[in-house]
Amino acid sequence: MWIAVACVVFAALALTFRDSVMDDAYTGFTYLRNVLRGDGFVFTPGARVEGVTNIGWLLVLLPLVPIVGFTAAAKLVGALSMIGTLVLVERLARRTVPGAAPRWVVPFVLLATASSFELVFFSCAGMETGLLALLVLASIHAFLEGRRVLSALLSLAACLVHPEALLLYPAMLALAPARRSGLRGLLALALGLAFVTLARLATFGSPVPNTFFAKPGSVWQAIDNVTKLLGPDPSPLSQPFASGLLLIPAAIGAARLTRRLGSTGAAVSAAVLVGLAFALYSRPDWTHTGRYFAPYLPCTFILFAHGVRHVEEALATRARALAKPAAWVLLAIAIALPVRELVRFETKGETVHPGFVMVGRTLVDPARWVGDHVPEDAVVACRRIGALSFFSQRRVFDFKYGLTEPRIARIIHATRRFPVLGRNPEYDAIWRDVHPGYVMEDADALAEFESPVDPSDGSIVLLGERFERVHAFNVSLDRTWVLLKRVESAHSPAR
Repeated sequence: MWIAVACVVFAALALTFRDSVMDDAYTGFTYLRNVLRGDGFVFTPGARVEGVTNIGWLLVLLPLVPIVGFTAAAKLVGALSMIGTLVLVERLARRTVPGAAPRWVVPFVLLATASSFELVFFSCAGMETGLLALLVLASIHAFLEGRRVLSALLSLAACLVHPEALLLYPAMLALAPARRSGLRGLLALALGLAFVTLARLATFGSPVPNTFFAKPGSVWQAIDNVTKLLGPDPSPLSQPFASGLLLIPAAIGAARLTRRLGSTGAAVSAAVLVGLAFALYSRPDWTHTGRYFAPYLPCTFILFAHGVRHVEEALATRARALAKPAAWVLLAIAIALPVRELVRFETKGETVHPGFVMVGRTLVDPARWVGDHVPEDAVVACRRIGALSFFSQRRVFDFKYGLTEPRIARIIHATRRFPVLGRNPEYDAIWRDVHPGYVMEDADALAEFESPVDPSDGSIVLLGERFERVHAFNVSLDRTWVLLKRVESAHSPAR
């Protein structure tokens, strides 16, 4: 019954997000379109680069796209993954609850999972979040049932959906009692990883995705992220754990479950530790949300519920009248914080940055306009590459983040900062080599260039070449997307 209730809650939220498709999702769709056209798994035909972190997600969508289309395939798999997640998290939560335990544990875990804004939104907006959550839970179940090789292979599959999941099986093995079957799983994981690495080398010429270089993490970044758990700045963790305070009951639950149930508590705790490590080590996501941690929320809710149980039991021995109210307050906060995020997003968040990019609706018409008015052989420099590349079907040059540009990604990885045109000779050489004829950029972001924008006509000079304003698109309440065209002149440098 509670699975059915949770599915209804999820369906209501999915209906709310039915028209949302993240700009990142369109980047993956561009790869899939090129595969179906026979150009290979590439963002730009002729250029081999794995500019996504979720290649496994795209491979799952590939056979469905010719049947139902790009968006429908992503939303269908996302919805089915979330339903599967609810089924598996119910089984796992029930496994952690003894016969005499309070009846609220399983319903709480289900409802908290189904109403989590970040988990549900990204699963419904064309991203891999729900599938990763499903694979993590499936790997835990296989581990606890003694099928360690299967668990390791599921961890490998999850790694193709998002790289940090490779650590899931080793983490479970490290925290749980080791057996010979566990070592066989480790061998299977190593062999599978070797195969995947060779396939990457053969396909893309690199053993790791290009995003490894374009989005470098660091110890200093981790320290900064940890401090954000205690301050007002956006945290890298999903609600309700963004402030870090509610991680305390989760930590108590991890210790309690591991001590009482051994492998079960260790496996669930290992998954949460992997999610925490990745979210805290990584550069904060551009969405200003904790979406990197979202796939690990179901396991965190299990630990949190058992931590609240321990708090209730501890209070009952000293202040019995406060025990149940304190527990219910903690549970209410855990449900209320994600719901507050949903309300904020629905009332205003999707009309301003970064929400309008997360929803993606206002990016479609400008991208199609570019496809109708810009020559087919043109190169458009832009930091927001997803919808623009997919709908315009023009070559898009990711000059800012280097997700699909390995040379720029290497500069970011080496310097740990985004290069600025006119200040980095190596970066300037790449720009001149690509020689974009157009620039598509937010009006306020044009100030990041070395050359100022001419207030009289909106033009700008980049490395000695003049770019004139062609069109402007109001894409949100606080952003205008501006298209600039390079003006050919006798003084323009040779390509």
